Amino acid sequence: MGAVLQEGSIRAFAVKTTDTNQTTAYTCPTHIAVAIVVWVNVADDAGAARTMTLEWTDSSATTTYALEFTKAIATAAGYNAEMYLTLEPGDSLSITSSAAGLHLTGAVLEVAKRP
Repeated sequence: MGAVLQEGSIRAFAVKTTDTNQTTAYTCPTHIAVAIVVWVNVADDAGAARTMTLEWTDSSATTTYALEFTKAIATAAGYNAEMYLTLEPGDSLSITSSAAGLHLTGAVLEVAKRP
């Protein structure tokens, strides 16, 4: 028996940190079966070295997990990662920066729920 593929869409997401608080970049919508984060990039635009923490919040377990913890981002540099992080509805991806001025961009495959 062959594999059955569900309908899906690749979407981009982006956020810029404006302070040192946790900033949500993407939340899996409730009308989606799962969302698979396939790529993230963090870039510095403020001309100063800083650190960032990239986190995944599992809403069903009410737990947040660090994917990268206080990762150093050099002046005018960035961080790039391919990943296959599966998010369920309500799960989110967020960034916390040691100072404002980091851009988190990425791509996610949103897989539709079966009718």
